[in-house]
Amino acid sequence: MRSFNLTFESGNLTGSADSFDSAVTDGGDLSNAAAAAMNGTTRGVSALIDDTTAIYGEKALTAPASNVIFLTFYFDPNTCSMPDDSEPRVVFFITDGSVGGWYLCTAWLSYETGVGYRFRCIGYNDAGSASLMARYTISDAPHCIQIEIKRATGAATNDGAVTEWIDGLLIESKTGIDNYHVFATQAALRVGPSTGIAAGTAGTLYFDEIEVGDNFPREFMARREESALLRM
Repeated sequence: MRSFNLTFESGNLTGSADSFDSAVTDGGDLSNAAAAAMNGTTRGVSALIDDTTAIYGEKALTAPASNVIFLTFYFDPNTCSMPDDSEPRVVFFITDGSVGGWYLCTAWLSYETGVGYRFRCIGYNDAGSASLMARYTISDAPHCIQIEIKRATGAATNDGAVTEWIDGLLIESKTGIDNYHVFATQAALRVGPSTGIAAGTAGTLYFDEIEVGDNFPREFMARREESALLRM
């Protein structure tokens, strides 16, 4: 597969090895910015939401021979103002559309008064139907998000899965997903609020250090092991 680690240290939003292949910026609302730096980097991606227009960057993907794909990225809601229960989609695994729907997996952000920000992942099967995870409350601060997508072992086995970790803690795993065919059609990773942006949403979301491969980076494996020890 095409593995990559996007750190945006070059100062570019697109066109460099550490940046997106392409971007929809809505006149500069999506940008490379020092304010978005997280986890020791000096630059990141700033997504200014001042209307309901989609803004996002994309990086091309191919399905891995290992039949598993891992995504790690840093995300900060950054005090973005959102209407209750609105859910902008902030990360997508886009397919070529030849099987089922257009998505393999998506990640959604929401907000509820008295609760705060919430985050969840959605897995999709060959028919385009969604397997929804529960919403998990996150603080208004930077977070390390990790997602693992496993392909079903056969066309009719229904044993694909999507698993989510936040800050090294296992949040949820959705199993029994018939994603054998749609897994093979993945075409790109899309990052940024591109659908589900409700009127009244205003503020800036931050993204940084976006890494995709068929294994979690060693740094994040250590983070998960440390978190597991702290819970014992």
